[in-house]
Amino acid sequence: MEHLKDILLTDRQKEFISGLINMYGDGQHPWCSASTFDGFTLEYVRELLDVPEVEENLSDIGLDTFKSVREAIENPKNHYEVKPNSRWDYDRSLDDARRTIGLKVRCVENGMVSFYGDMPYESYSIEYFDGKTFKPHVKKQ
Repeated sequence: MEHLKDILLTDRQKEFISGLINMYGDGQHPWCSASTFDGFTLEYVRELLDVPEVEENLSDIGLDTFKSVREAIENPKNHYEVKPNSRWDYDRSLDDARRTIGLKVRCVENGMVSFYGDMPYESYSIEYFDGKTFKPHVKKQ
């Protein structure tokens, strides 16, 4: 994992990193935006997180986000932790499943995830639980 596209980040973390790059970066790169974000390296973000002024100029919420970004960069993940009975939403990019919202995990074994109910495939690779193809289900209020 070398680039930001390779790791799992929240929208808040992405926004923080974009601001970090645009404010404290060396300017020898394109403006960090949605179209350029994925190309920045983890090493570059690590260097910027070590700039002393960054931490000094943050609010309490900013400090919390700073810490979560540092953790995500130091211990990168490319998929969520998936547990039996957890629920997931699916974007249908792998097949044309009828059910896509609130899918309940039956089993996680050998890097493969299977669901209760009818799905086109018997199981799906854990790598697809990346917040895009499969993302955690959030109940609507």
